[in-house]
Amino acid sequence: MRFDSYALLALTACIPGFFCLYLILRFRAGTAREFQAIRELLSSHREELAGSNAALGARQEALEVSFQSTRETLDPARLNRSSRAQALQLFRSGRSAESAAAQLGIARREARLLAKVADVLTAAG
Repeated sequence: MRFDSYALLALTACIPGFFCLYLILRFRAGTAREFQAIRELLSSHREELAGSNAALGARQEALEVSFQSTRETLDPARLNRSSRAQALQLFRSGRSAESAAAQLGIARREARLLAKVADVLTAAG
């Protein structure tokens, strides 16, 4: 009887330990699945951000080129009085803003603005 009581006592002491071990293993398996799901989500976000970063880089380059073009356009030596006078003469002779811009080497925006000024001047005069 004595042997059975010790065996029973040992068995009752081991059951909670095995139950705790089962819970720990189950918890580890669940966290491993969650960890893998988070890793996949982060990987997809990383790829998405890499694509966005490339698009932003291209946009930045385009803006820098546009800024440089604007800086060159606003250069005071680029459109002086004689260029303006030549442009106004071309407009009076019937040339379009695009052809005048190409001939004088000025920006089309400036040529269009000068064409509008020429129209106002001819309407007022």
